[in-house]
Amino acid sequence: MDLLLKRRRIIASQRGEDTTDYTLLPLTFKCLTGGDLSIKNANGNFDRNFEYSLNGGAWTAFDLPKNTASKLIATLSPNDTISFRRDNENFADAQFISDSNLTFDMYGNLLSLQYGSAFNGQTELRNTGKKAFGAIFSGTNVVNASKLMLTAFTLSNSCYDNMFSGCSNLISAPYILPATTVPSYGYSGMFKNCSSLSKAPIIYASNLAGRAACYSMFENCTSLVTIPEFEINSIGDIESCCRMFWGCTSLITAPKLNATTLKNKCYESMFIGCTSLIAAPELPATTIAKNCYKSMFEGCTNLVSVPNELPATTLAENCYQGMFYGCIALTVAPELPATTLTKSCYRSMFNGCTSLTVAPELKAQTLVETCYNTMFNACSSLNYIKCLATDISAANCIYNWVNKVSANGTFVKNPSMSSWTTGNNGIPSGWTVVDATD
Repeated sequence: MDLLLKRRRIIASQRGEDTTDYTLLPLTFKCLTGGDLSIKNANGNFDRNFEYSLNGGAWTAFDLPKNTASKLIATLSPNDTISFRRDNENFADAQFISDSNLTFDMYGNLLSLQYGSAFNGQTELRNTGKKAFGAIFSGTNVVNASKLMLTAFTLSNSCYDNMFSGCSNLISAPYILPATTVPSYGYSGMFKNCSSLSKAPIIYASNLAGRAACYSMFENCTSLVTIPEFEINSIGDIESCCRMFWGCTSLITAPKLNATTLKNKCYESMFIGCTSLIAAPELPATTIAKNCYKSMFEGCTNLVSVPNELPATTLAENCYQGMFYGCIALTVAPELPATTLTKSCYRSMFNGCTSLTVAPELKAQTLVETCYNTMFNACSSLNYIKCLATDISAANCIYNWVNKVSANGTFVKNPSMSSWTTGNNGIPSGWTVVDATD
């Protein structure tokens, strides 16, 4: 952790910012406007008792029994500070509640809620086998959390699950997420619906080991523009980045996606509705899985740059379904080298891509159920398709695949194929048909 703190302090110093080491301070709220601060405990089995200190005064015990719906901690005034500590291994199921008048910034070491007065220098959870924090700040009126120090290197399952979900006033997230491996639901929903957040934390994790590790992490963060540092080198379980940036309409950069082996639904719906995203990251995976890229860039209406090739030659069911659905600025498609198909593998892949003029070469000779179903539906500028299929008998394999394409174009077919029909479920009406020569 020392290296991370050193880096943060150097960067802060270069910018003329505060260089205080906030790992040495307990979790603290500093009030911007006054109001009531309450807390609830949804755990049905255990209390979540803690201590608080108001404006640097004596520590006061606070009793928070199990199944407490809401309990007032204090009525706070502007510039008041209130700090928290707890000597116990988790604080999960407790959740702070700020009334509509109370807004505050947040700083200090979150591990003061596990180690009590002995939190200084701690970089590990007391028990990684238990959910540590969860949604403790969800729905509050926190504005700046950039100085909240999340020092744990090893996380528990659901450690920060929905931690800031619904914090619509949050402008600045914690500066660093230092863990290098994310377990199941570790960051799931962490900043979901934080509509004022413009910059993501520095995310050191490159190994998404657990199920839904980053599921919906920034979903509907409509002001989010940049991701300072984040790359994914390995994926260990399903749904790892599913819906991660769903609805981030201001996002202009994407993380590096370096993983070569994917899991089911790992990137499904990852960038749906990211209307400011211009360039997709490279996608080098050669081992893919069911639904892995499904709807990944759906509705990215300004996307113009995509990988030259999607290199996997062994496909999985629904793997590319709807991947570029509605990408109306896309003019060039990636190459698709696979010659053996699976059910719905390319279904609706380019549906509604109104600027696409040339289809990727379709090399497979035997089609399978729904493999090209609505693949190029409503691609109104599409005027060239090369398809080497010789068997198109599978159920709905080419259903509406060329509906509403350009009125004129060229269709290149396999010389041995004689059973193509004309229309939305075959060769587009009015197109020139030629035999492939290579």
